[in-house]
Amino acid sequence: MERIIWSKDDTPGMQGLKPILYLFSLIYGAIVKMRILLYRYGFLHAKSLPCKVISLGNITIGGTGKTPMAIWLAEFLTSEGIRVAILSRGYRGTTSYTVNIVSDGYHVFLRPHDVGDEPVLMARRLKGVPVVAGQNRFKAGECAISHFGAEILILDDGFQHMALKRDMDFVLLDATNPFANGYLLPRGPLREPASHLKRAHAFILTRCDQATNVEKTIRTLTNTFPKIPVFKSVHRPYKLCTLGEDTFLDVGVLSGKKILAFSGIANARTFMAMLKSIGLNVVQFKEYPDHYYYSRKELQQIQREALALNVEAIITTEKDIVRIEDRWPNKLPLSFLAINMEFVDEAFKNFLIKHLKIRAN
Repeated sequence: MERIIWSKDDTPGMQGLKPILYLFSLIYGAIVKMRILLYRYGFLHAKSLPCKVISLGNITIGGTGKTPMAIWLAEFLTSEGIRVAILSRGYRGTTSYTVNIVSDGYHVFLRPHDVGDEPVLMARRLKGVPVVAGQNRFKAGECAISHFGAEILILDDGFQHMALKRDMDFVLLDATNPFANGYLLPRGPLREPASHLKRAHAFILTRCDQATNVEKTIRTLTNTFPKIPVFKSVHRPYKLCTLGEDTFLDVGVLSGKKILAFSGIANARTFMAMLKSIGLNVVQFKEYPDHYYYSRKELQQIQREALALNVEAIITTEKDIVRIEDRWPNKLPLSFLAINMEFVDEAFKNFLIKHLKIRAN
């Protein structure tokens, strides 16, 4: 399915599945449109919270950079003196509770197994910003307001979450492949038709430094949605960390070294491109499905391959590390690359200050 969606496999067997998946995508599209109409005409009702809600979302499955964006936004708003909390769905978490306090802003209470990797990653990176997870984002928001006095809630992965009203909808698009093959699920990666982007208040293009057609994408968006601004951003590696150690290294310390890299994220090719951009000699790259939970046996196999290749380091992503850290065999060290999101100019900050009516420091 993933190979078809991202056009990674054109073998005859896969080609034969495409017409069948296309029929299912028509059914899926009809259901999506019906759901939106039910909310639009009042048959289904979205609930409101007594504070501002900013949604970060995308229109495709896969990684567009919502987690780094949530971290950037939370840090910016906190720097402006605003009490912020993050609401996360808690994808693939096993906890049965309706609302889960992942962090109070200072202590992380839950594990990736409980609420998924992304809430735990955000909780660890953000100081002074509570993270609350749960399928019912309205109740999670009530918890964040009552327990932590949140003034602005960041709704992670919220563009399709129609049950909660929001003040702003920011849609992230990966500049390297914004719409992929253009089909709806399961034939393609689109969660809903591209025409539904008209609900957005702003578009944020991510990984602009890795894309070759950024200006073309911007022209397409501005021609189709002339009233919606487009902002450009990049993902920057800012430190190299070793599992179990408190020291951070400059990302260039392994430049030219032989590396075995692996990841279980949605957009593995962008991780590979980032490693090459900082001068690493990746002699083997192992790709796993998004949000993949590695078995101890698989981690041992990675170490055996690293030894056979005589590599000088094993590297994975920061998101992977939270799913691995308690099961990584001690035989070889494991490093991970931490990234930050950056905007190419001050335009998005100014947009936030204007529309949220906050005063810049």
